[in-house]
Amino acid sequence: TLAGMLSPACRLRTSRVYMLLIILLMLSQDGGFVSTAHAVMLPTVPWFKERLLHDISVGSLLVVVLVRTTQYNLSRLQDLYVQTNCLAALANMAPCFKRIHPYAARSLVTLYDVLARRFQKLEARRAHASPVELADSEELSDEALGSAADFLRM
Repeated sequence: TLAGMLSPACRLRTSRVYMLLIILLMLSQDGGFVSTAHAVMLPTVPWFKERLLHDISVGSLLVVVLVRTTQYNLSRLQDLYVQTNCLAALANMAPCFKRIHPYAARSLVTLYDVLARRFQKLEARRAHASPVELADSEELSDEALGSAADFLRM
């Protein structure tokens, strides 16, 4: 599955992560796909090693994988393109969430908390940064703060 391929994002080349995220982003724009993904239940997910997942929908599994990819990106890659596409896919899927698995819901709340704290910290740094620091820092750019702010507003 696409989710299974994206799950070990740390072992994938960046170009492959980009390709998988583009596919998921395109699929997430189709409400029928997202609704069907939340209706299809998986008894187990043997390739998911972080935790035993039983009776989870494909939609909830996609949420978990996208959140994990975003968290990995925030901590290691810090790739704005990966972050933007993961958050956009989650935002596209949000209106169609149904019977979301408790683990997926918890991971979304955790991501929201991490992004909110990070956004506040970056806003404070940006307020005290010199024009030179603002020009040189991708982390303090309008795009970087904008993608997190858009997701937090959702």
